[in-house]
Amino acid sequence: MFPHLISRDALPNAVALNAAIHPATRIGAPVLGGFILALVLGATDSARIAAGIVWLIAISGIAVYALMLTRIRLPPINRSRGGSVLDDMARGVRFIWRNRTFAFLIGLAYYSMFFGNSMTILFPVIAKDSLHVGPEVLGVMWGAMGIGSLVGVVVASNLSAPSHQRWLLLGSLPLLGASMIGFALTPIYWLSLVVLFALGTGGSALNVGIQQNLQMLVPNEFRGRVMGLWGIVHSSVRPLGEIQFSGIAAVATAPFSLILNGAMVIAAAAFLGIHGRPTRRLIDRREAAVAEAAAQHP
Repeated sequence: MFPHLISRDALPNAVALNAAIHPATRIGAPVLGGFILALVLGATDSARIAAGIVWLIAISGIAVYALMLTRIRLPPINRSRGGSVLDDMARGVRFIWRNRTFAFLIGLAYYSMFFGNSMTILFPVIAKDSLHVGPEVLGVMWGAMGIGSLVGVVVASNLSAPSHQRWLLLGSLPLLGASMIGFALTPIYWLSLVVLFALGTGGSALNVGIQQNLQMLVPNEFRGRVMGLWGIVHSSVRPLGEIQFSGIAAVATAPFSLILNGAMVIAAAAFLGIHGRPTRRLIDRREAAVAEAAAQHP
Protein backbone atom coordinates (compact mmCIF):
# COMPACT_ATOMS: atom_id res chain seq x y z
CA MET A 1 0.00 0.00 0.00
CA PHE A 2 2.62 2.54 0.98
CA PRO A 3 4.18 2.91 -2.52
CA HIS A 4 0.88 4.51 -3.54
CA LEU A 5 0.94 6.97 -0.64
CA ILE A 6 4.37 8.56 -1.18
CA SER A 7 6.50 9.79 -4.06
CA ARG A 8 8.87 7.37 -5.76
CA ASP A 9 12.02 9.21 -4.64
CA ALA A 10 11.03 8.54 -1.01
CA LEU A 11 10.46 4.81 -1.59
CA PRO A 12 13.91 3.53 -0.48
CA ASN A 13 13.60 5.17 2.94
CA ALA A 14 9.95 4.09 3.24
CA VAL A 15 10.88 0.47 2.49
CA ALA A 16 13.67 0.63 5.08
CA LEU A 17 11.31 2.10 7.69
CA ASN A 18 8.73 -0.58 6.95
CA ALA A 19 11.38 -3.31 7.13
CA ALA A 20 12.52 -2.03 10.54
CA ILE A 21 9.20 -3.07 12.10
CA HIS A 22 10.01 -6.78 12.21
CA PRO A 23 13.45 -6.61 13.88
CA ALA A 24 12.31 -3.85 16.23
CA THR A 25 9.40 -5.93 17.50
CA ARG A 26 11.69 -8.95 17.67
CA ILE A 27 13.72 -7.04 20.26
CA GLY A 28 10.94 -5.44 22.27
CA ALA A 29 7.95 -7.78 21.99
CA PRO A 30 9.51 -10.87 23.69
CA VAL A 31 10.69 -8.69 26.59
CA LEU A 32 7.30 -7.03 27.00
CA GLY A 33 5.45 -10.33 26.56
CA GLY A 34 7.68 -12.05 29.09
CA PHE A 35 7.20 -9.25 31.62
CA ILE A 36 3.40 -9.39 31.29
CA LEU A 37 3.45 -13.20 31.43
CA ALA A 38 5.52 -13.19 34.63
CA LEU A 39 3.38 -10.44 36.21
CA VAL A 40 0.06 -12.19 35.56
CA LEU A 41 1.46 -15.60 36.44
CA GLY A 42 2.66 -14.27 39.80
CA ALA A 43 -0.73 -12.71 40.53
CA THR A 44 -2.92 -15.63 39.42
CA ASP A 45 -0.60 -18.65 39.63
CA SER A 46 -2.18 -19.80 36.34
CA ALA A 47 -0.11 -20.19 33.18
CA ARG A 48 -3.32 -20.50 31.15
CA ILE A 49 -4.64 -17.11 32.35
CA ALA A 50 -1.23 -15.46 31.90
CA ALA A 51 -0.85 -16.76 28.34
CA GLY A 52 -4.46 -15.78 27.60
CA ILE A 53 -3.81 -12.20 28.71
CA VAL A 54 -0.78 -11.96 26.41
CA TRP A 55 -2.82 -13.30 23.49
CA LEU A 56 -5.66 -10.89 24.28
CA ILE A 57 -3.25 -7.94 24.14
CA ALA A 58 -1.86 -9.19 20.81
CA ILE A 59 -5.37 -9.58 19.37
CA SER A 60 -6.29 -6.07 20.57
CA GLY A 61 -3.23 -4.70 18.75
CA ILE A 62 -4.31 -6.41 15.54
CA ALA A 63 -7.81 -4.94 15.92
CA VAL A 64 -6.37 -1.43 16.31
CA TYR A 65 -4.24 -1.99 13.21
CA ALA A 66 -7.27 -3.14 11.22
CA LEU A 67 -9.20 -0.05 12.36
CA MET A 68 -6.37 2.24 11.25
CA LEU A 69 -6.36 0.59 7.81
CA THR A 70 -9.98 1.62 7.31
CA ARG A 71 -8.90 5.27 7.64
CA ILE A 72 -6.43 5.09 4.74
CA ARG A 73 -7.61 6.44 1.40
CA LEU A 74 -5.67 5.07 -1.57
CA PRO A 75 -5.61 6.81 -4.95
CA PRO A 76 -7.09 4.97 -7.97
CA ILE A 77 -4.70 2.25 -9.12
CA ASN A 78 -4.59 0.91 -12.65
CA ARG A 79 -3.97 -2.82 -12.65
CA SER A 80 -3.35 -5.30 -15.44
CA ARG A 81 -6.32 -7.62 -15.07
CA GLY A 82 -6.57 -11.17 -16.33
CA GLY A 83 -9.26 -13.77 -15.78
CA SER A 84 -9.14 -16.14 -12.83
CA VAL A 85 -6.81 -15.93 -9.85
CA LEU A 86 -4.58 -18.60 -11.39
CA ASP A 87 -4.47 -16.64 -14.64
CA ASP A 88 -3.47 -13.50 -12.75
CA MET A 89 -0.70 -15.41 -10.99
CA ALA A 90 0.50 -16.86 -14.30
CA ARG A 91 0.60 -13.36 -15.81
CA GLY A 92 2.70 -12.19 -12.88
CA VAL A 93 5.15 -15.08 -13.31
CA ARG A 94 5.45 -14.39 -17.04
CA PHE A 95 6.05 -10.70 -16.37
CA ILE A 96 8.84 -11.51 -13.91
CA TRP A 97 10.43 -14.02 -16.28
CA ARG A 98 10.45 -11.51 -19.14
CA ASN A 99 12.02 -8.88 -16.87
CA ARG A 100 15.16 -10.64 -15.75
CA THR A 101 16.03 -8.01 -13.15
CA PHE A 102 12.91 -8.95 -11.18
CA ALA A 103 13.64 -12.65 -11.66
CA PHE A 104 17.15 -12.04 -10.32
CA LEU A 105 15.92 -10.15 -7.24
CA ILE A 106 13.17 -12.62 -6.33
CA GLY A 107 15.45 -15.58 -7.04
CA LEU A 108 18.07 -14.04 -4.75
CA ALA A 109 15.44 -13.58 -2.03
CA TYR A 110 14.39 -17.24 -2.37
CA TYR A 111 17.98 -18.46 -2.36
CA SER A 112 19.04 -16.44 0.68
CA MET A 113 15.99 -17.55 2.63
CA PHE A 114 16.35 -21.23 1.71
CA PHE A 115 20.10 -21.47 2.41
CA GLY A 116 20.45 -18.59 4.86
CA ASN A 117 17.78 -17.04 7.05
CA SER A 118 15.93 -20.32 7.65
CA MET A 119 18.83 -21.33 9.90
CA THR A 120 17.06 -19.94 12.99
CA ILE A 121 15.23 -23.28 13.29
CA LEU A 122 18.51 -24.64 14.70
CA PHE A 123 18.85 -22.04 17.49
CA PRO A 124 17.64 -24.41 20.28
CA VAL A 125 19.95 -27.22 19.11
CA ILE A 126 23.03 -24.96 18.93
CA ALA A 127 22.16 -23.43 22.33
CA LYS A 128 21.92 -26.83 23.99
CA ASP A 129 24.59 -28.90 22.25
CA SER A 130 27.27 -26.36 21.25
CA LEU A 131 26.90 -23.41 23.63
CA HIS A 132 25.68 -25.54 26.58
CA VAL A 133 23.12 -22.99 27.74
CA GLY A 134 19.47 -23.37 28.65
CA PRO A 135 16.28 -22.27 26.88
CA GLU A 136 16.19 -19.03 28.87
CA VAL A 137 18.88 -17.51 26.61
CA LEU A 138 16.99 -18.05 23.36
CA GLY A 139 15.29 -14.67 23.76
CA VAL A 140 18.69 -13.01 24.14
CA MET A 141 19.94 -14.74 21.00
CA TRP A 142 16.90 -13.51 19.06
CA GLY A 143 17.45 -10.06 20.53
CA ALA A 144 21.08 -9.95 19.36
CA MET A 145 19.99 -10.93 15.87
CA GLY A 146 17.19 -8.35 16.01
CA ILE A 147 19.58 -5.53 16.91
CA GLY A 148 21.79 -6.58 14.01
CA SER A 149 18.72 -6.55 11.76
CA LEU A 150 18.02 -2.94 12.73
CA VAL A 151 21.61 -2.04 11.85
CA GLY A 152 21.11 -3.80 8.51
CA VAL A 153 18.09 -1.61 7.85
CA VAL A 154 20.20 1.50 8.50
CA VAL A 155 22.98 0.21 6.25
CA ALA A 156 20.57 -0.53 3.38
CA SER A 157 18.92 2.86 3.80
CA ASN A 158 22.26 4.65 3.54
CA LEU A 159 23.25 2.58 0.51
CA SER A 160 20.04 3.13 -1.43
CA ALA A 161 21.72 5.00 -4.32
CA PRO A 162 21.80 3.04 -7.61
CA SER A 163 25.61 2.93 -7.68
CA HIS A 164 25.67 1.20 -4.28
CA GLN A 165 23.36 -1.70 -5.14
CA ARG A 166 26.09 -4.06 -6.30
CA TRP A 167 28.09 -3.59 -3.11
CA LEU A 168 25.00 -3.78 -0.93
CA LEU A 169 23.89 -7.14 -2.34
CA LEU A 170 27.34 -8.66 -2.80
CA GLY A 171 28.48 -7.46 0.63
CA SER A 172 25.42 -8.73 2.51
CA LEU A 173 25.60 -12.27 1.12
CA PRO A 174 29.12 -13.17 2.33
CA LEU A 175 28.43 -11.48 5.69
CA LEU A 176 25.36 -13.68 6.10
CA GLY A 177 27.20 -16.85 5.01
CA ALA A 178 30.34 -16.20 7.07
CA SER A 179 28.23 -15.45 10.16
CA MET A 180 26.41 -18.76 9.78
CA ILE A 181 29.73 -20.59 9.68
CA GLY A 182 31.00 -18.55 12.63
CA PHE A 183 27.87 -19.36 14.63
CA ALA A 184 28.39 -23.07 13.93
CA LEU A 185 32.01 -22.97 15.10
CA THR A 186 31.64 -20.69 18.15
CA PRO A 187 31.63 -22.58 21.47
CA ILE A 188 31.38 -19.41 23.61
CA TYR A 189 27.94 -18.01 24.35
CA TRP A 190 28.77 -14.29 24.48
CA LEU A 191 30.80 -14.58 21.29
CA SER A 192 27.84 -16.23 19.57
CA LEU A 193 25.81 -13.10 20.31
CA VAL A 194 28.35 -11.01 18.38
CA VAL A 195 28.12 -13.44 15.48
CA LEU A 196 24.31 -13.34 15.58
CA PHE A 197 24.47 -9.55 15.49
CA ALA A 198 26.54 -9.75 12.28
CA LEU A 199 24.19 -12.41 10.89
CA GLY A 200 21.18 -10.19 11.50
CA THR A 201 22.93 -7.26 9.85
CA GLY A 202 23.77 -9.22 6.69
CA GLY A 203 20.39 -10.88 6.32
CA SER A 204 18.45 -7.67 6.94
CA ALA A 205 20.56 -5.49 4.63
CA LEU A 206 20.09 -8.02 1.84
CA ASN A 207 16.35 -8.30 2.43
CA VAL A 208 15.81 -4.53 2.55
CA GLY A 209 17.98 -4.01 -0.53
CA ILE A 210 15.88 -6.48 -2.51
CA GLN A 211 12.62 -4.87 -1.35
CA GLN A 212 13.88 -1.37 -2.17
CA ASN A 213 14.76 -2.36 -5.71
CA LEU A 214 11.49 -4.19 -6.32
CA GLN A 215 9.34 -1.35 -5.02
CA MET A 216 11.31 1.21 -7.03
CA LEU A 217 11.19 -0.69 -10.33
CA VAL A 218 7.95 -2.70 -10.50
CA PRO A 219 5.16 -0.84 -12.36
CA ASN A 220 1.97 -0.23 -10.39
CA GLU A 221 -0.20 -2.55 -12.48
CA PHE A 222 1.99 -5.55 -11.58
CA ARG A 223 3.10 -4.49 -8.10
CA GLY A 224 0.66 -6.69 -6.19
CA ARG A 225 1.53 -9.86 -8.07
CA VAL A 226 5.28 -9.29 -8.01
CA MET A 227 5.34 -8.47 -4.29
CA GLY A 228 3.02 -11.41 -3.69
CA LEU A 229 5.54 -13.72 -5.32
CA TRP A 230 8.25 -12.08 -3.23
CA GLY A 231 6.11 -12.78 -0.16
CA ILE A 232 6.36 -16.52 -0.86
CA VAL A 233 9.83 -16.16 0.68
CA HIS A 234 8.23 -16.20 4.12
CA SER A 235 5.15 -18.33 3.54
CA SER A 236 6.66 -21.22 1.54
CA VAL A 237 10.40 -20.92 0.98
CA ARG A 238 11.26 -20.45 4.65
CA PRO A 239 9.49 -23.65 5.79
CA LEU A 240 11.22 -25.57 3.01
CA GLY A 241 14.55 -24.12 4.11
CA GLU A 242 13.85 -25.11 7.71
CA ILE A 243 13.11 -28.67 6.56
CA GLN A 244 16.44 -28.95 4.74
CA PHE A 245 18.38 -27.37 7.65
CA SER A 246 16.76 -29.80 10.08
CA GLY A 247 17.18 -32.75 7.73
CA ILE A 248 20.91 -32.19 7.31
CA ALA A 249 21.25 -31.66 11.07
CA ALA A 250 19.45 -34.96 11.72
CA VAL A 251 21.67 -36.88 9.30
CA ALA A 252 24.91 -35.16 10.36
CA THR A 253 25.00 -32.38 13.00
CA ALA A 254 23.52 -28.91 13.41
CA PRO A 255 26.94 -27.18 13.04
CA PHE A 256 27.60 -29.12 9.82
CA SER A 257 24.21 -28.01 8.48
CA LEU A 258 25.07 -24.37 9.21
CA ILE A 259 28.53 -24.64 7.66
CA LEU A 260 27.26 -26.32 4.50
CA ASN A 261 24.49 -23.79 3.95
CA GLY A 262 26.76 -20.88 4.85
CA ALA A 263 29.16 -22.07 2.17
CA MET A 264 26.26 -22.12 -0.32
CA VAL A 265 25.48 -18.48 0.49
CA ILE A 266 29.12 -17.43 0.07
CA ALA A 267 29.28 -19.38 -3.22
CA ALA A 268 26.30 -17.36 -4.51
CA ALA A 269 28.13 -14.13 -3.68
CA ALA A 270 31.22 -15.36 -5.52
CA PHE A 271 29.15 -16.35 -8.55
CA LEU A 272 27.45 -12.95 -8.71
CA GLY A 273 30.80 -11.25 -8.26
CA ILE A 274 32.25 -13.09 -11.26
CA HIS A 275 29.15 -12.82 -13.46
CA GLY A 276 28.23 -9.19 -12.93
CA ARG A 277 25.54 -8.82 -15.60
CA PRO A 278 22.53 -9.10 -13.21
CA THR A 279 23.84 -6.39 -10.90
CA ARG A 280 24.90 -4.14 -13.79
CA ARG A 281 21.42 -4.48 -15.29
CA LEU A 282 19.92 -3.65 -11.90
CA ILE A 283 22.05 -0.50 -11.54
CA ASP A 284 21.03 0.68 -15.02
CA ARG A 285 17.34 0.25 -14.25
CA ARG A 286 17.65 1.98 -10.88
CA GLU A 287 19.41 4.95 -12.47
CA ALA A 288 16.61 5.20 -15.04
CA ALA A 289 14.01 5.05 -12.24
CA VAL A 290 15.75 7.82 -10.29
CA ALA A 291 15.88 9.99 -13.44
CA GLU A 292 12.18 9.38 -14.04
CA ALA A 293 11.31 10.28 -10.43
CA ALA A 294 13.39 13.46 -10.67
CA ALA A 295 11.55 14.43 -13.86
CA GLN A 296 8.18 13.91 -12.18
CA HIS A 297 9.17 15.90 -9.05
CA PRO A 298 11.71 18.53 -10.19
